[in-house]
Amino acid sequence: MFTVQSFDEFLQEHDNPPIGENVRYVEGREIAVLAGLVKKYQIKRVLEIGINRGDTAKELLNACPDIEQYTGVEITPEAINTMPEHQRNEREWVGNQVGVAVKKDKRVKLLVTPNGSKDVQPNGGCDLVFIDGNHAYEWVKHDSELAIKLNAKVIVWHDYGTETGVTQTVDETETGVTRVLGTRIAYKINHNRK
Repeated sequence: MFTVQSFDEFLQEHDNPPIGENVRYVEGREIAVLAGLVKKYQIKRVLEIGINRGDTAKELLNACPDIEQYTGVEITPEAINTMPEHQRNEREWVGNQVGVAVKKDKRVKLLVTPNGSKDVQPNGGCDLVFIDGNHAYEWVKHDSELAIKLNAKVIVWHDYGTETGVTQTVDETETGVTRVLGTRIAYKINHNRK
């Protein structure tokens, strides 16, 4: 069961986080949603699956200085053959530039492997998982299951409504998903997390 929330309602409920700058693949309104969730749920540890150049990470870290640890996951340039064809140019474009926008930030750790998120070990946990990597259904499903294994307080999916694999995975999520209108963001709060 979905909850649908307008962008303005989200801003009011989350103390009006500032609208970030548009970056290559994420809009400023979507960064505001991420920042609002980070602040409201006092997020300290973030895992971004599909960090690319790190532009979203940079905007979020600037908006939320209380984040203590930010792990960005990306595949190696050779692994792009595992991605849907329409995403390959994006991954070829970034190449050796993975995380370049945040490499100097001491809070950031990069995990660049041929298997991307499939190489993330669910020990240590995480507070918020931002799923924006390979948008194929099997990968989004895997990333969503990983977020649960990591005991994430907040799971955020990017490209809901525009990417079939993301939309299908989110639509199959049983309960608790909120869709923020005017963005490509859907999120779920784990209220049972201690």
